[in-house]
Amino acid sequence: MGVIKKIGLLLKETIISPSTESYVIDKGNDTYVIRSNGNYEGIDLSGVDLSSTQLNKVNLRGAILKDANLDNADFSGADLTNADLSGTTISGTHFDSTKLNGANFNEASFEKPPSGVTQDILKKIEEGSKDE
Repeated sequence: MGVIKKIGLLLKETIISPSTESYVIDKGNDTYVIRSNGNYEGIDLSGVDLSSTQLNKVNLRGAILKDANLDNADFSGADLTNADLSGTTISGTHFDSTKLNGANFNEASFEKPPSGVTQDILKKIEEGSKDE
């Protein structure tokens, strides 16, 4: 996607939803505009860099985020039920009030613990297992 088209997408998102941050994400031949409160159920964002993004209350139910960089991202109030977070980096990531039931944290890693996760989930992340 060309630079002009990306700028057009960002301008469109700004007009539609000026109070939320929008992020243009390139993944192969596809380009996505992701923003807080958006519905991206089942989307494949494996390997993308979502570090330091503000994705509050986003619906990523069943999304594939395998090997994504989620460092310092804010998923407060988001729904990550059954999301594949295997191989992600989640250092300093905010999961406050986030639904994480069934999320797969296999081989996820962090240097700074994520916030908003229970001790049970944190232990499972450290062990690299699926949250049940």
